[in-house]
Amino acid sequence: MKKLTAPVQFLLLTLLAFCLVQCQSADKKSTDSGEEGTGTKTEKVSLVNVLQQKLDTATTNAFEKVIANAKDDPIAIQYLGHYAYLNRQLPVAAWLYALAKEKKPDDINNISNLAVCLHEMAAADSSGASNELLNDAINLLKNAATQVPGNAAVQNNLGYAYYQQYVNSGDSTILPQAETAIRAAIAIDPENAIFYSHLADIKKAENKPDEAVEYLNKAFSITPYDGVFLHSSDNFAPFAAATNSRGYCDSINFNCLKNCPPSIIGRIKVINCEMAQQDALLACKAGKPYAKSYNCDDEIPATGFMIPGLQSGVGIITPWGKLGILVQGGGNIDVKADVNTPVPGISFSGGGRYNPSSGMSKTYFGANVSVNLYDKGVVSPVLNKLGLGPAGVKVSVSTKDSENGIKLESLGTTVVHYH
Repeated sequence: MKKLTAPVQFLLLTLLAFCLVQCQSADKKSTDSGEEGTGTKTEKVSLVNVLQQKLDTATTNAFEKVIANAKDDPIAIQYLGHYAYLNRQLPVAAWLYALAKEKKPDDINNISNLAVCLHEMAAADSSGASNELLNDAINLLKNAATQVPGNAAVQNNLGYAYYQQYVNSGDSTILPQAETAIRAAIAIDPENAIFYSHLADIKKAENKPDEAVEYLNKAFSITPYDGVFLHSSDNFAPFAAATNSRGYCDSINFNCLKNCPPSIIGRIKVINCEMAQQDALLACKAGKPYAKSYNCDDEIPATGFMIPGLQSGVGIITPWGKLGILVQGGGNIDVKADVNTPVPGISFSGGGRYNPSSGMSKTYFGANVSVNLYDKGVVSPVLNKLGLGPAGVKVSVSTKDSENGIKLESLGTTVVHYH
């Protein structure tokens, strides 16, 4: 065999090296492009792209400008997602959560929020075209549950996503996976009504009405106004008929005599309180939302004037201000003070509650500026025509939100209050 010359050998070696480099580069590109479906980076980008395609260009451009101004901060992007979710703009919220995940992939709460959006989008699409989104949600939650197994919300969301998969497909073999995840959530947080309502849905799907009623009762006893419970119990005849199973309703007690003030007004409030308690008991037995307490508190009048006996308090009115002390039920004592200053129209106010067990609390302070309108030229006749009499404008700044704003007052009574 004829021996190759040195230049020919060098040329062949160069060609061989070039081929090896190109092959390695092609393999890397193949892996990064997700041909095998294992590239984590590709899955993130793919999900963002899929979700972005569901939005119009004007919407994405507007959000991208805001995100750029926020310097691509993932927390800011999440807050945008929260805003969109609360306004039920699910595709927008999901896209924003996916963007935030791309920038901060280890944020479990954001991953859970993203999965919930994908789940709801799939549930809202009756055509079944969004089943792939539900699969994405389940995969996200499975990974999150593996990373943080003690997160009750993730376990619950995973279980209910499995349940949605059963609803979409009718495959009952999925239900045990749903139940396992929901029970894991209950083990972590046993006082969450939502988890029991979801478990009741699973039991209804398994045609186990007695167990479904048991878990609905558990949810109902924890939170009678929970929206998830109302959805799960709605039109479920076995729960409505199982009035005898709700023994916990008998424990409803508003403690009216103890919690209402020791005064004539307080005794009237006792009657209203006991009527509200009876209404709550009947509603509970019927499986309907019911109140768990009744507010018997009286209020210190804005004028500071109180009649002993009619009210369980005393008001002291002086040129320098007003002081009101009112005894509420349970031994609580409310205090309110208004202090005038030498400058006409400027005053300060404050108040709080003394509780025998915890001391002083709920304290607030504020400043007020009042301007009398009654002697301001044409204002007086207009006020007389309106039947308002002496009136003024009061501007208040207070740590108590309800006191903030601008008021039109007549004879110490608020006519209009603008916050």
